[in-house]
Amino acid sequence: MRKAAGFTLLEIMVVLALLGLLIGLVAPNYVGQLERSSRRFALDQFQGQLAQLPRWARLSGDAIVLDKLTEPRTAGGEDILSLPEHWQASFTPPLRISAQQMCSTTTIDISDDKGVAAARYQITGPDCMPVESDL
Repeated sequence: MRKAAGFTLLEIMVVLALLGLLIGLVAPNYVGQLERSSRRFALDQFQGQLAQLPRWARLSGDAIVLDKLTEPRTAGGEDILSLPEHWQASFTPPLRISAQQMCSTTTIDISDDKGVAAARYQITGPDCMPVESDL
């Protein structure tokens, strides 16, 4: 009698079902982690751009005043302050940066594309360093 070699259809189906179950459990966590990572990157980039605004004011020789950011702020064709599409930042009170690199004190509230609060930054004058604070 000849001995059968290979896997039966039932064995293959059980393995595929187990793989489907594992992927179904792992995939949502992986996608969520990608979204959190993308969100953190955007906020870190925004914070870095905020720190550079005094330099832009000094180079241009003009004061910068910001009260709301819905579109990227540009200078010389280059984005100097931007957020991902459909995100918004509101400055309370408006942020004023003089050409001498002096800043006013302000709180910046950032909301994502769903309108959910994403971050809050505090800038204290005159040094213009943004610090993330609790929402």
